[in-house]
Amino acid sequence: MQCPKCESTDVTVTLENTKSTTQKKENAAARKAVHGVVRGTAALMTLGISNAFIPKHLNGTQKTKNKLEKFCLCQDCGYSWKIR
Repeated sequence: MQCPKCESTDVTVTLENTKSTTQKKENAAARKAVHGVVRGTAALMTLGISNAFIPKHLNGTQKTKNKLEKFCLCQDCGYSWKIR
């Protein structure tokens, strides 16, 4: 592989993250209501001790997608370009 600017063969190929998207999925409202009832009942039955062991909030899940692209970098002149 050659640099298009200086025609050197001292070229490094790297993968770079160009785009990152995160999708968050919330828990259903009915599930949150049931969790609150269970947590409250357990607190009444154990005189409040169970609140230390049962989490207060239910969190949703997150999924991140990354888009990677190949780039070249000439070690002689510093020119960089995208490989197609």
